[in-house]
Amino acid sequence: MEIDRSIYTDLIFHIFAHMKVNNASDTYDEAYVANMEKELSRKTVIPESVTAYYCANFERLAFVNFLPYFMARSVDEVCYMIGQVGMATEEDAEKFIQPFCDVIRELSADYAKYWEKKAKDNQESYEGLKAYLSEQTLVTMKRFFESLRGMTNTKLKLLISESLRCNGRATIMGDTCIVTLPMPSERYSKQQIFMQLVHECTHMMTDPLIKSIRMDDGSHDIAECQVMLFDLWLFERDSEELRDAYVKWISQEVLEECEKSLSDERKNKMKEIFEKTS
Repeated sequence: MEIDRSIYTDLIFHIFAHMKVNNASDTYDEAYVANMEKELSRKTVIPESVTAYYCANFERLAFVNFLPYFMARSVDEVCYMIGQVGMATEEDAEKFIQPFCDVIRELSADYAKYWEKKAKDNQESYEGLKAYLSEQTLVTMKRFFESLRGMTNTKLKLLISESLRCNGRATIMGDTCIVTLPMPSERYSKQQIFMQLVHECTHMMTDPLIKSIRMDDGSHDIAECQVMLFDLWLFERDSEELRDAYVKWISQEVLEECEKSLSDERKNKMKEIFEKTS
């Protein structure tokens, strides 16, 4: 498992922390916005028309959350990545991609200065999180991560983000599962970040049970229910401490609702996957 951090990944999620998105992908954070205005001595302004167009066309534009920005060496390369995605239309380019990239370019110099200082100041916390995640994946949940690599034939790369707000992001690129996770904070403990890591990796195992996952037809909700129930089974099997923490974090009521939302046929298919992690 490789653990790293990326200024350009963080720049993208800094922007998304300022955008109110009307679905479960939302990472808007009012407290973060206020704090960053002080840190940067300026506002991060995303035109309302850009956010509105993004929300209205989310299923087609969600790719902007998942591109391998950590591979970029400049802002121009970041914007080139965004502009090269084939599913985008000419209207997308005019009303979202171009103005979104204008925000990236206009903000990048100020954000880079902040990020370099923040990364230095948070080095001890960053190293502590790396050590904790490495230990948990190698000891507490060893069987699960070995099964993940065996079943999906993937390596695991973690990006620790200064700007991703209390959520995770994951995608497959080639033979690598790339997971972006937040730094520890008053709202998000190291233990919760590890549980978020397990959550994101579980998607790689259970999402194939659904043909298409969208925000606008309820299939994303089913995908989330699958993951939450599957992870409850994992933590019950492997760690009483994590199981209790997970129930407290997610809530017993939500987990019971997940149980009700899934058919017996779907749960049986999940159990077949679960048995392969044993």
